[in-house]
Amino acid sequence: MHTGTLPETVLDLPVEVADTKTPEHGDFTCNFALASSKRAGMNPRAVGEALRASLLDAHLPVIESIDIAGPGFLNLRLAASEVAALLPRILAIGPDLAKSPSADPPHRVNVEFVSVNPNGPITIGSGRGAAFGDTLSRVLEAAGKVVDREYYINDGVN
Repeated sequence: MHTGTLPETVLDLPVEVADTKTPEHGDFTCNFALASSKRAGMNPRAVGEALRASLLDAHLPVIESIDIAGPGFLNLRLAASEVAALLPRILAIGPDLAKSPSADPPHRVNVEFVSVNPNGPITIGSGRGAAFGDTLSRVLEAAGKVVDREYYINDGVN
């Protein structure tokens, strides 16, 4: 980003990039100009122009064009050739694409789910808990955690 273009007070704000609602608006849209304009003390469109200029100055080959829409939305269009060039790499990574590198050593997480009553049938709630617990465990593993799953069946004493 150009030095001095935006105040330091906005540099720690989160940046939200989302899919556009229609393909005519590009591949992605960013509302940072709108979200940061008040803190920057600038018009949102001026913030958008500064961001656009900075991104264009960076000469990122994956970005084909950046348009400013409305009060300051940045609409980004990706270069099809650059995206296509990533495809062999993505295919080589395969199912590990969504996984994050683990911490060294990876954090251990214990997920307990579905504690059922041994005196009755499993309920819809317990079934939902099983699906949720397993899904959460898989997401944590993809994020690089070592996950211990625990499924408790309560012991009854006669």
